[in-house]
Amino acid sequence: VDGKAAGIIGLSHEAMSHPYPGATKWMDHMIMRFAFGAPHRSLRLTRLATMLALCKSTADLIQTPANSLYLAASQGLLTIEYTRHPEAKGLRGLMKLVHREDHVDGHRLVYRAPWRHQTPAEVLAEFLTKEAKWQASRKK
Repeated sequence: VDGKAAGIIGLSHEAMSHPYPGATKWMDHMIMRFAFGAPHRSLRLTRLATMLALCKSTADLIQTPANSLYLAASQGLLTIEYTRHPEAKGLRGLMKLVHREDHVDGHRLVYRAPWRHQTPAEVLAEFLTKEAKWQASRKK
């Protein structure tokens, strides 16, 4: 946004390379381990980092040649959230809740989304447009 680092994204192909019993339905998705943004006074940069993580072009940038086969075979991303609440608001509109189960500390939520085929510039433009609308709605 301002020419500086906006956040950090961590992806993994473990669901594809080492699926655990019962998780075979996730074998065609890579795992988004984390996506978080730098602190900012008005912009939700963690949301921007998540939007960028959902782009296959972003994954192309960070994959090693050894992992590129998994990326080519993947259909999208999934992430798992542990929360006291039955839904994670930060992923609303970006990923779809596909599984919820009770956990000792509350809920274990699995979110999934297909790869987006946008450039980082297109993602940034979409993000800024949506942020302007979101901020305007909060002022009402």
